[in-house]
Amino acid sequence: MSQLDNVLDLPIYLVTVKSFTDRHAHMKEQAQRFGLSIEFLEAFDAVELTSVDYSRVVSGCMEPPGVSTVLKHVLANEHVVSRNQKVALVLEDDAILFDGFREKLDQVLRLTNDLEPGWLIFLRGADNKLDSRFF
Repeated sequence: MSQLDNVLDLPIYLVTVKSFTDRHAHMKEQAQRFGLSIEFLEAFDAVELTSVDYSRVVSGCMEPPGVSTVLKHVLANEHVVSRNQKVALVLEDDAILFDGFREKLDQVLRLTNDLEPGWLIFLRGADNKLDSRFF
């Protein structure tokens, strides 16, 4: 079994924008369909970023929406650490959870049992891309 007693106990953080109510509704419907509980991370919206927020990323490397997304992912990781969670799932608000999602997620969680603490496991999406400046 995974590090959790039940995959339904998995903390799930959703990176989103406050005004994206259509995406909120879609993610809530998916969460309900799979019996999952999600926590919306809406801090650091692009229109609310401060100079302190921008100072946390490499200067000039990203547009405001990218900075916003990165800081929300950092916030999710901070929650995992401050809440002493061994494992969590971070989703973005355009995620599509496929049939069999819970079963596949449980398989991934079982595989994590063999890893030493401290791993970040990235389960790739269909449209992931890295900016050429990354390379």
